[in-house]
Amino acid sequence: MDIEDLKTLVETNIWQLYEKHAMYMRNKGYYTSTDRNFRFFNGNQWDNAIVDKNVELIQINYIKPIVKYKVGVVTSTNYAIVYNSDNFESQEFRTVAKQASDLLTKQASKVWEKNKLDYYLKKAVRKSAINGEIIAYWYWDEENSIPKLELKSKVDVMYGNENDEDIQNQPYILIKRRSTVLNAKEYARSKGVSEEKLLNIHGDNFTQDESGDSSKDEVDDMTTIVTFLYKKDGTIHFSESVKYVTITEDQDTGLAYYPVAHLNWEDQEGNARGIGEVEQHIANQIEVNKTATRRAFIAKTIAYPYKVVNEDKIQNPEALKRVGATIRIKDGSAEDISKYFRITNPGTISPDIANLQNELISISRELAGAGDMATGQIQPDEASGKAILAVQRASEQPLNEQSANVLQFIEDIGLIIFDMLKTYVDELTVVNTITDAITGDVTEELITIPRQILEELKLSIKIDVTPKSAYDRYAQESSIENLTQSQLFLPQNQQLLEDYVSLLDDDSTMPKSKLLELIKRRKERSQAIEQMEMQAQQMKAQMEQQMASQMDIEAISQMGNQMMNQATQNM
Repeated sequence: MDIEDLKTLVETNIWQLYEKHAMYMRNKGYYTSTDRNFRFFNGNQWDNAIVDKNVELIQINYIKPIVKYKVGVVTSTNYAIVYNSDNFESQEFRTVAKQASDLLTKQASKVWEKNKLDYYLKKAVRKSAINGEIIAYWYWDEENSIPKLELKSKVDVMYGNENDEDIQNQPYILIKRRSTVLNAKEYARSKGVSEEKLLNIHGDNFTQDESGDSSKDEVDDMTTIVTFLYKKDGTIHFSESVKYVTITEDQDTGLAYYPVAHLNWEDQEGNARGIGEVEQHIANQIEVNKTATRRAFIAKTIAYPYKVVNEDKIQNPEALKRVGATIRIKDGSAEDISKYFRITNPGTISPDIANLQNELISISRELAGAGDMATGQIQPDEASGKAILAVQRASEQPLNEQSANVLQFIEDIGLIIFDMLKTYVDELTVVNTITDAITGDVTEELITIPRQILEELKLSIKIDVTPKSAYDRYAQESSIENLTQSQLFLPQNQQLLEDYVSLLDDDSTMPKSKLLELIKRRKERSQAIEQMEMQAQQMKAQMEQQMASQMDIEAISQMGNQMMNQATQNM
């Protein structure tokens, strides 16, 4: 296809809308700032700087440790989606709804595991910290009948209302992705696009808006596919397009929620996008690098001694380069050596330069909440686990907003997963595990939840939070050890243990969820033992009754025999 043929093609409506949003994002500087943020995090901090080629550039990347520390704090927790039923129409359906919500929690755990969400959540938090926002786009995997996750960069998603951070309030959402021309044509063919229209799918060079420097270079011919999502009559509609070809016409997905959740690192008033950690430190980071480079240049120039030599008065000047060599002087005496050869005294550098550099780093770290005190300089063998955790938790207070954003991000994901399950499956089959209270044997059973029950469910979502840092585990193990040695742990004090556990916070150092599971197992074991004892008592009573009946029969038989014997004797 030549240039003249391209001029006759008409851009699709979706593409025209995409170009409008791309221009908006260029004007806001999203594309350039994204590349810059990742450069500074990764250590490419002199890019595009105009510097003399003889200057050796130095960089002291203090941004990366700050980001890694904060990401580590926010992700130092295990998360799990827990569904709770809010159906109170009738007690009968309330019981069914509760059982269904428990099974959905198990299914959400399976979806979490299949999508490796522990790994991708850490990746999402890191990218959000670097660039301000990360997007989780979910689609339905028909082959495996399960929701699938795809993380999208900040510049790959465009909102109908760029001033509203609530995804579900958006009038529409655009999502772009790059695909090879070959794959794009195969995909379009699978969607029923004619062979004639497939000829209008061709490679382009629209890489300037891709995230990251490496993405600007591509091996194969690639094209941009844009997905258009919008709400109509309470459901999400979906269509896809490349520049000149509509791949998927408007379809009703049946979903009630946009299959999109985003994580903002720090909110910006009136902006759907967040602001990251890197962008706020770039100016200081540049000055730190410049100061370090200047110090190195000055040190190289004046901080070392130089040899000053009158070569006309020295017989063997090459000896000056050898350690311990003898230097022979022409026409001079030892007293006049300073006239022919001497070493200069090195210059001194003002300590103010080093102080400025160190001050910039330390102040920047302190203001970011990632100074020495925050990152922790405590010896574990000099303090208890709880004391260490208390110091850590106090220093982590500035990250409460980020932690709350992560919880909301996971809750949004939980709503999307449930929305997809009840929309795309006729009946949901869940593997339920049953543990024998006495033997501890685990058996599995398949339970089916009809779509009708899924549609009638009203769910709220609780995110189960389990701290998992080394100090958390240390404090948890110490707390459990102390509990097992106390009177509360004795079986006869079961009610006291239940009262104690009920007073614990969900995120307590003491593992509340594990203790609740222990209490449940104890009750099941106690009930099983009581039931066995009752059965034994019943069997004993039945045996005694049978024995009594047998004795009665034998007594009657003996009496009958005696009567017969007497009758025989009387005859």
